[in-house]
Amino acid sequence: MILQCFRWLFGYVSFELIGECPEKFINLTVKNKINIWDIKKQGFVLKGKVLAEEYRSLRQFAKKSCCKIKIKGKKGFPFIKLRYKKRTGFFVGVLFFLAVIYTFSFFIWSVNVSGNERIPAEEILRVVNDLGVHPGVFRKSIDVPAVKSAAMSKLPDIAWISINISGSSVNISVKEKIKKPEIAKNGEPCNIIANSDGQIERMETFKGTPCVNVGDVVVKGQLLISGVMENLKAENYFLDADGKVFAKTRKIITEKAKINQTVAKDTGKIITHLHLKVGNGDVPIFGYWKGVNDNYQLETTETPIIFFGFEIPVKICKDNWREKENEEITLTNEEAYLQIENNILKREKEEFKEATILDKKVNKAENNGELTEEVEYICTENIACKEKIVIEP
Repeated sequence: MILQCFRWLFGYVSFELIGECPEKFINLTVKNKINIWDIKKQGFVLKGKVLAEEYRSLRQFAKKSCCKIKIKGKKGFPFIKLRYKKRTGFFVGVLFFLAVIYTFSFFIWSVNVSGNERIPAEEILRVVNDLGVHPGVFRKSIDVPAVKSAAMSKLPDIAWISINISGSSVNISVKEKIKKPEIAKNGEPCNIIANSDGQIERMETFKGTPCVNVGDVVVKGQLLISGVMENLKAENYFLDADGKVFAKTRKIITEKAKINQTVAKDTGKIITHLHLKVGNGDVPIFGYWKGVNDNYQLETTETPIIFFGFEIPVKICKDNWREKENEEITLTNEEAYLQIENNILKREKEEFKEATILDKKVNKAENNGELTEEVEYICTENIACKEKIVIEP
């Protein structure tokens, strides 16, 4: 890579040598320490590349070898400079661009996090951002020891943190603490009661005295496992009862949907606003932005700018404001029931996370343009719930 940049900086030419004895030509170049690369031979034609300032010597060697040589291409900075020597603005722009890049080298372009598994990278980035480590900050303004100390106090779940500044990047490496196994402790005296009506199918008593049997029908709030025990002296003492009581329960979910509804519909009109996000600030591209009214919905995309494989602290932000208008629509019964069923499925996932559905019965009804769907579920679930025992003095 460095050699290629060197050759481009000084300029080089591609040439073709035609003759019956290119070997003599090669020997002369080697003897005179002229470096030729990418040499290829096709019949009586020899192709290669050489630095521009050394090409003149090749003409003499070609003549001595009874060969003809001609240039096939010119590449590099000297030829670009020659081509644009009358365009002063071009070189001013290049110099300005290089000056900007050089100035950017004094700032942080990207912040990377590694080593985290349980702690989200966004949380770590938020903490170090509050401590002054973020894209766009002056590199030498970062007090690494102070940031490490403050980050350790704000992130109690990490064992250590390493912050390394490499060029315009900050690499943060963390080691998370290993969670100690939870040791069971004696809690407050409590009973196990039912949190729902049901018929008991199975019991697992870990502590306490069972007060019901398999097959019993219980109601919500009924005592299932007692935390009151009796010793050999017929004296009562209290403990934190523990256990699982699985019962067959009945639950109902009801959802409704109207035939005539008001929905926000996309009109197809889009207003686009482009702006640059530099560090934590915004720079408009097309002057002052007045914004839009409440009838528009915002969709934003951010495109990072990559320069020579590095992400600089500048992003192109594109805001698409889509116009919405309220529209009255009339659904068919099938469409309305499909909307209801989708809502019921969402509630099933949320409300029956720890329950097993054994059977369900669906009842549908329609009244004054409103559809109702009622689903009755028969489930098996753990209905055990702890209730604190209040001991009166």
